[in-house]
Amino acid sequence: MVAQEQPGQRFAVGEVSHAGSAGAYAMLAALCALALALGAFGLGYGLPFFSHIDEPHVVERASRVAHGHTLNPGWFGHPGSTVIYPLAGIYKVHSAIAHGVPPWRPDPVAYATLHRESLRFATPDAAPYYLLARTLSLTYFVGAVALTFVLGAQAFNRRTGLLAAAMVASSAVFLEYARIARTDTAGAFYTLLALIACLRLLRAPGWQHYILAGLAIGLAGATRYLCLSLGVALLAAHGFSGAWRNQRGWYLLLVGLAAIPVGFLAVTPALPFALGTVYRNLMTEARDSWLPLSYPAKVWWYVANGVPLVLSWPLWLAALGGAALTVRRGSQSARLLVLVAAIFLLVIALPALYHRRWVLSIAPVLYVLAAALLWAAVETLRKTLGWRRHVALTSAVLLALSMAGPLAATVQQSYLVARPDTREQALRWISAHVPPGARIATESYAGLIVGDYQVTTPFHLFRLGPFDQALTTQYDYFVTTELNYGRYYEAAARHPEDVAFYEEAIAFYSRLFRSELLAEFRPGPWTAQGPVVRIYRSPGSSLP
Repeated sequence: MVAQEQPGQRFAVGEVSHAGSAGAYAMLAALCALALALGAFGLGYGLPFFSHIDEPHVVERASRVAHGHTLNPGWFGHPGSTVIYPLAGIYKVHSAIAHGVPPWRPDPVAYATLHRESLRFATPDAAPYYLLARTLSLTYFVGAVALTFVLGAQAFNRRTGLLAAAMVASSAVFLEYARIARTDTAGAFYTLLALIACLRLLRAPGWQHYILAGLAIGLAGATRYLCLSLGVALLAAHGFSGAWRNQRGWYLLLVGLAAIPVGFLAVTPALPFALGTVYRNLMTEARDSWLPLSYPAKVWWYVANGVPLVLSWPLWLAALGGAALTVRRGSQSARLLVLVAAIFLLVIALPALYHRRWVLSIAPVLYVLAAALLWAAVETLRKTLGWRRHVALTSAVLLALSMAGPLAATVQQSYLVARPDTREQALRWISAHVPPGARIATESYAGLIVGDYQVTTPFHLFRLGPFDQALTTQYDYFVTTELNYGRYYEAAARHPEDVAFYEEAIAFYSRLFRSELLAEFRPGPWTAQGPVVRIYRSPGSSLP
């Protein structure tokens, strides 16, 4: 049922009436089309020279399910089930169309293509599978744009939902991960779905809404374990609705909580039968970060770095202001969003690792809060200054100022994805200048070297051993990238006491950097993106 605005509560109202809904939905359709177009532009970025380091985790596991006669993907790190299993179905359809293999049979060609050591890169024959996986991420991203509108409309009003959806659709960080075969956009999609279900429960606490909310939270947790913290939203909706006042309400809560593992296991059927693998994967995911921080330091890192890197500082400050105003004057639905966002940011600081991308699951909620504050500011200006005739201009100026930075980043990113990455430039240089048969040692983040070469690819070059004559006579060229060596120099600058972590690496790279530099490729704001890539001639090389 549609909630109505209450006296004295104009800041946070529920969904408005159906009047004017056609225009809002038309604008939403335009935003979804924009998100699709921006994401599709550059979807094949890097292929077939390189892929994101995490993409093989999704592609290989989905292929294992599709063509390996098993429901066990062999990896439960995220667990990523809402990406892996749908992608396995997509691979089945692809095999039927491209190779004429019926869906009930494994595809040996696809299996052989996607199960080999070189899959750490997007090889030419594997590139179509990466494109399909990235298309799934893009689909989740477009769905997240639509669900952001629904969430904003339920917690505040349709114009707030539209503005928040526009922020998501034009977010450079969201677009970056929408073009990668990962679980980030799926995490945002199912987080939004779970919160929408909880808001419906808050308004109408019936058994069907408890079940739907629990199932949606289970799906979010099956995407990313940390999203199981959305169970707080179910508890909050139960408390805010007043259902706890009677015994039936507590039975409904138990039903809703029981639906969470049902939703989780419905799309992660192999997990109970692979607990040893689950434990090992979780231990891998729980490993220490390369720059370890205490829990309070990680919370502060997200507040001062992680969230601003995703939202931008103006919108992050607007989200904080929107949260404060919501706590003071907001509806129960809006306050639930503030509570969930705060708890989620505290939860993602629990693991040893910390990444800005973990913010993406809750970022749409923060955009909703930012949009609510911006519209509240427009309304305040209109009332205070009496700018009734200029409210549209005032709104446009205020929104343009807040969106200028994110939009500039999106325009820049869209331009750069159409140009060769620094890694692609380096790989093309090698093809043009390095003679066939050369022995090349290259790092994992540098990309796939295609050609008649003897290529060795450790994760980090210093893992080959000390940079001495015994090593340099084994190779003709060394290829290194800032993504690999940069972390050790940064660790030395920020944590000089942690010598054991970086001493061996810096000793290796310092000697490597004194070798003959043949080529260097650097990113530029309007020339290329990617890391610094350097190509050195080995001191022990016998090649001219």
